[in-house]
Amino acid sequence: MIYRIVFFLFFITLSCKNEKKNKIVTQHNPFEHINQTLENEKAIELFYNAKKEIEKGNLEIASLLLEKSLDFEKNPIILNELGIIFFSEKRFEQALIVLNQSILIDDKYYPSYINKSRVQILQNDLKNAETTLNKMLKKCTSDYWISYANMYLAHITTKKETIDCEKGINYLKKAEILRSEPELIPQLNGISEALKINCG
Repeated sequence: MIYRIVFFLFFITLSCKNEKKNKIVTQHNPFEHINQTLENEKAIELFYNAKKEIEKGNLEIASLLLEKSLDFEKNPIILNELGIIFFSEKRFEQALIVLNQSILIDDKYYPSYINKSRVQILQNDLKNAETTLNKMLKKCTSDYWISYANMYLAHITTKKETIDCEKGINYLKKAEILRSEPELIPQLNGISEALKINCG
């Protein structure tokens, strides 16, 4: 029997400064907004074992398990998760490599675009982060993920290098449906406050 899962571990903090060693970044898991699945039984077993190791803070072991999982199934979910671990460890270039691989395998697995843009934002590569999100928007038909991309686009407009009040306000309006998610309200409020400070 093939087990199918709808699962990804994926962070939403607007500041991913993580001072605790071997601690994964804060994660948000909107299962109902993901269509992709894992199908290979061995890949699923390794993936969930990796999740257990992540919960223990054993990120190195978790990344090895995810890499083994890829031997059984090349899947954007696994690659996205591996990218998050690399992100958490501040291994940004490696994170970008696996997130790009995830997008190459399935260019409609939207969490990988979001996470790629987060890496680029932390690298202060704001123009490329914006490009990443706009590429996603051209392919995306999900209102949820469109709103998610707009939230991060709004965030980019609050940076001193890319301040754009009009764009920021418009992006934030397009992200309002995310207020139905309690985990995202602090981020939305933070962007709103930053726009008020920057734009008066």
